[in-house]
Parts: sequence; structure tokens; C-alpha cells
Amino acid sequence: MKKYHNLGVRVLVVVCLVAFTVPAAAEGPTVVMDPSPVLKLDKKTKVTIMGSGFEPGQEIRLLITQSDGSLSDIGDGLEPEPKANKSGVWATAWTVGAFSNKRIAKPGAYLMQVCDPDYKVITTIPFGYYDAKKPYKEWPAWAQAVVKEPKPKEEKKK
Repeated sequence: MKKYHNLGVRVLVVVCLVAFTVPAAAEGPTVVMDPSPVLKLDKKTKVTIMGSGFEPGQEIRLLITQSDGSLSDIGDGLEPEPKANKSGVWATAWTVGAFSNKRIAKPGAYLMQVCDPDYKVITTIPFGYYDAKKPYKEWPAWAQAVVKEPKPKEEKKK
């Protein structure tokens, strides 16, 4: 009986080791924004957006939520137009441009939808705008956590 007990314990240990050391498979495509998803609300702001885990050759559409809750396709502001390579990876640069207009965007947290050409949502990525024209202390805490406090203008001139 002791033999079977030891065998059972060994099997249980092996099962636990395998279950807890084998990395879990990805749950679908991944998208990142670099240098950060915390964006200065300014027409010159530019970020890189990259995705992996997509179908090779898949065309990508990116939509952002505006401050009124509506969605806008930002394709005109992307360079190049995103399309997955043979490894299912894509990269593009987005210049915020007209989407920084205060009638369209306000400081806050939003979602970017990553869609197929028929605008079926594949995945989403959160991002946020902060207003750098406001005093640093009035910026959202999430923006202060990523962006250093600007130096006072007197110090910049020296």
C-alpha cells in the first residue's frame, strides 16, 4: 500500500510542477503603445502602436473613442497603414493631429479599438490624454505617474 501512496504523491508532484511552470498560451492578439499610452493632448504628439498575434496579411483598422463617446477611425493619421506581416506582427506611427482638438478630445482615459477591415473589434487598448497646458498638480494622477513635472520656465532659460 505504501508503494502506491508514494507513486500517487510523485504523480501529483509532477502534475503540479507541469501545471505551474508551463507558461499559459496568449489569449489572443496583443497591442502596445510606445513610448506610453499616456498622451499629451497636442497635435504634434506621436506614438508607435504595435501588435502581435494577428493573422498573417490581416489589415488593421484603429478606432478611438472621442470625448462625446463616438468613435473615429484614425487611419489618416497612421504611417504606414497597419497590416500584419507573415509572423502576424504589425507596427505603425500615429500623430494625434486633429484628434487633439478640444471639441473632439478632452483630458481623460479612453479606449482604442483594434478592428478588422469590417470594423469587427479584435482587441482594445486603453490610453489617456492629459492637458500639459494646465499646472502639473491638476494633471490626472496616472499622467503624473508617467510624465515628469516640467521645469518652471525661468529654469529653462538658464
